[in-house]
Amino acid sequence: MKNKHKVIISVLLALIIICIGISVGSSNINFLDTLSILSTKILNIPLRDGLEIKNVGIVWKLR
Repeated sequence: MKNKHKVIISVLLALIIICIGISVGSSNINFLDTLSILSTKILNIPLRDGLEIKNVGIVWKLR
């Protein structure tokens, strides 16, 4: 049971670090936008309102 918690925490921390790394780049994409894009592509959750489609391409294809 301890290992399961460690794996879950590790995966969550890795996702947060990935989102921060993507957001820090020169394109100035918001952290929440990055999180929304990744959740859309990975979990099929709808995008947030007002999110530009070009940002989806930047995050998913280039970074």
